[in-house]
Amino acid sequence: MNNREKERQDNLEYITDDWGKRHFIFPMKLKDRKRVTELFTMVNDEFPVLNMPRAMEDEEGNVVKDENGNVVMNEEPFLAMMELLKMALHEDEDQFEQWLDIGMIGNVLYAFRAMSQLKKKMEMEIKMGEVGNQFMQG
Repeated sequence: MNNREKERQDNLEYITDDWGKRHFIFPMKLKDRKRVTELFTMVNDEFPVLNMPRAMEDEEGNVVKDENGNVVMNEEPFLAMMELLKMALHEDEDQFEQWLDIGMIGNVLYAFRAMSQLKKKMEMEIKMGEVGNQFMQG
């Protein structure tokens, strides 16, 4: 690991699994900003258990079944949560499913959102500072 990678890791949040291994939480990439915003509108990041697949209901509150009598499940919040976790952890689903438990998910999503907003704010401040400096020099 070079100095730049070490410095970057020193500035990242992390979560420690049950075996003592650190898993870093990365900020959002700018190219993903629209998708991340959309995904966060689909999930409950405060109570991740509410994102688990559940039976779909009709307008009257009855469970929806398909033509074979099977319950139709709404997996949209769960899939959105999993996509956010992939972005935050830079790990594939089959990797983080081995160590991540439902109690940790809220912490990961909170850190991901907080770091992404902070990163965005800092970039805006830097940009505004550069514009301000150009204006003052010009």
